[in-house]
Amino acid sequence: MTKIFSENGFIKLLSLALAVLLWLFVSNDTGDVSVREVSKTYDNIQPSIRNQDPELILVQEPQPVSATIRGTRPMLDQVQKDELMFYVDLQDLGPGAHSVSVLSSIPQFEVTEIHPREVEVELDEVTEQIFPVEPEIIGQPDEGLSPKKTIITPENVTVSGAKSLVEEIDRVVASLNINEAKESLEKGIAVEILNDENEIIEDVEVSPGMVEVSVPMEFPQKEVDVNVNIEDDLSGYNLENVEVSPEVVTVGGWESVLNELNYIETEPVQLTKLLEEETVVISLKQIEGVKELSESKVVVTGELDELEEVSFDVPLELSDDMTSDKITQDYVEVVVMGNPQALENLDKQDVKAYALKESLNDETSELEITVDLPSDVELLEINPSKVIYDQKD
Repeated sequence: MTKIFSENGFIKLLSLALAVLLWLFVSNDTGDVSVREVSKTYDNIQPSIRNQDPELILVQEPQPVSATIRGTRPMLDQVQKDELMFYVDLQDLGPGAHSVSVLSSIPQFEVTEIHPREVEVELDEVTEQIFPVEPEIIGQPDEGLSPKKTIITPENVTVSGAKSLVEEIDRVVASLNINEAKESLEKGIAVEILNDENEIIEDVEVSPGMVEVSVPMEFPQKEVDVNVNIEDDLSGYNLENVEVSPEVVTVGGWESVLNELNYIETEPVQLTKLLEEETVVISLKQIEGVKELSESKVVVTGELDELEEVSFDVPLELSDDMTSDKITQDYVEVVVMGNPQALENLDKQDVKAYALKESLNDETSELEITVDLPSDVELLEINPSKVIYDQKD
């Protein structure tokens, strides 16, 4: 019985020991997750610059590197690449190319490897130079226009940057496309920095970066007459005479418009204005495609006569197949208006009154009256305007 108990006790003690060892193993394995260190590699890290001479400019930046760091997995999992601090120290380095070591500043981790360990950088002196801006005009304008001398404002720009790059500059240009332009052009243009092979030089600063490029155009020209546009807003008066000065102006503009243009009108000139002032300064009408005028305004002088009225009887003239004994009256009263001189010179024999047979039909016996007058007088009234014609045989 004692033997059995002893054997059972030994087994129990052995089982207890194994259980303790298993617990310790599991506990240690779980602890490794938080305290065990691992390595992780990060690629394409751009080293920053420290202690660069402010009088120098960095022409060639250091190349990106790869780095392996060591730490616990939870901490490494929380780190982003851009949080890793790698740099090159340019202390006391002058102009030229240099091979410098890549350093790190990551106190919470151990940096086990950096590749490459050294990188190339190049420093250069900072310089500036003033260059004239050259215009580069592209294309041809439309409508017969010819470009005049290009104006650039300002005429010069200041270029600053690495001495080696500034020394490569051949010219500074401002390009403007004037193809099919129909008027003068003015536009802000960003300048381009070119070397002697017409390649653009970048990584330099230009002040100002934009210039104003103006290309004035020379338009085809033509001489045309000036026509006065009279607005008859006044009754009882007649415009006896009108003069304009100058009588001819030179216009410039689109070729297609000038080919069809024979005269240019004034803005409306009111007779009331001429009655008040006799001489009026008036603008010429604006025409699409006309860009230049030798005179934008002209002087209009007018003479107005006050019109008078007179009345007199005029015998009716009938068709050959009509007889005067069949109409109610063989004359009409005519009222005319004109300037005093015209009325004085009016020969009543030149005034003709006609009874129109064409106005007769089966339903009416009325003859309409029409009157012919000299052109310098105006018909105001015919009394009566119709007469009765007896159509009975």
